[in-house]
Amino acid sequence: MAYTGYERYANENRRTQQKADTNMRQVNSEVNRRQAEKRAQDRANKTKMEGFINSMPEGFDAEQLSDKYKPGLEKFLKAGKDKYANAAMEISDYEPGTEEYQFYKDQMSAVTNSFKSAKTQVDLFGTNKKDLGVDLSNGTYSKGNDIGEMSLLTDVYTDQYDMVFNENGTIGFDDGSGNITSFNELPDYFNKDFKTGDAIQKMAEGIYKSGQPFNPATKLMHRNKLQSMIEQGGIETLYSLANDDFFNSGGLGIPDEILKDPNRRDEVENMVIDQFLGVLESQAKSGSVYGKKKNYNKKKLNLSPKVNKWVSDNEGADLKAEDWMANVFAGTKYYLEAAYASAEDDAEIKGYYIVKEGRRSGEGLTYVPDLSTSTLGPIIEKLKI
Repeated sequence: MAYTGYERYANENRRTQQKADTNMRQVNSEVNRRQAEKRAQDRANKTKMEGFINSMPEGFDAEQLSDKYKPGLEKFLKAGKDKYANAAMEISDYEPGTEEYQFYKDQMSAVTNSFKSAKTQVDLFGTNKKDLGVDLSNGTYSKGNDIGEMSLLTDVYTDQYDMVFNENGTIGFDDGSGNITSFNELPDYFNKDFKTGDAIQKMAEGIYKSGQPFNPATKLMHRNKLQSMIEQGGIETLYSLANDDFFNSGGLGIPDEILKDPNRRDEVENMVIDQFLGVLESQAKSGSVYGKKKNYNKKKLNLSPKVNKWVSDNEGADLKAEDWMANVFAGTKYYLEAAYASAEDDAEIKGYYIVKEGRRSGEGLTYVPDLSTSTLGPIIEKLKI
């Protein structure tokens, strides 16, 4: 069948239109596909950003902080949240694994970690503030602490300084002159070593009750015990024993320049041990006298009524030779004579002799180590004074 020129022209136009329509449909389909992909990517980005925003640290309340410090904390938390939110919006434009993605991810992690660090330090600050207040009020802190460090702690925990919040979540304290002390750099303090002090007190009580004076062996034994206590307790025990009022008001009186000199540690230990050993030795001596008194009280002595009454009335008194001479030896053939440690003019009196009148040289001497009633009572009974 033959086409006329007009029909051929119409068919060609129809095919051209069909082809154009097909091309348009393909273009529209591609546009729609791309728009759909873009919408899907936008939704994914939004979801991703919302996920990051929802994981933003919420901050925290700090009831233990005074009103003076709370504005600084709120400013720190707001700055952190703003930084986190900006990073969360930026990160949605990048694929995981890219340098840009990791950069913003690190920023968000830094904010989260700074909030955790700040909360930890603020909570610890509140705990320390309470503990120091109790220890200062009760007087349980050791006087062995450095006085300058205790002054710093007192100022910090009584809100005398301004609290500074650093970007990384650490806190510091500004003294008003631009000198900032980090919370991590605040000095520690320690309390009195009541455990060691009580242990030494119990040692002293036991030594006293034993009624036995020290001999070289027991003295060395107790020195070693004191040495072991100090070694186990460490430097804080040494400082506490030297400065706190366990047996002596005001401590042992060792100057700080000696006490705190690390090169003189052994010397200081010996000084502390010597002084406490002296206390224990004194307790042993007193306990020995006390034991003699107990034994004396159990025995009824055969004394004249007058002498017996005077001895009983003065039991435990610090008697002198003149007291015995005036109240017991007066009118008898006996008297007391001092026994010196050596022949030197200023020699120490180590005891006394009971001497009978008319004695020949070296005869009639009865030595007594002290003038207590428990020591002299049985002797005057034996001598029938």
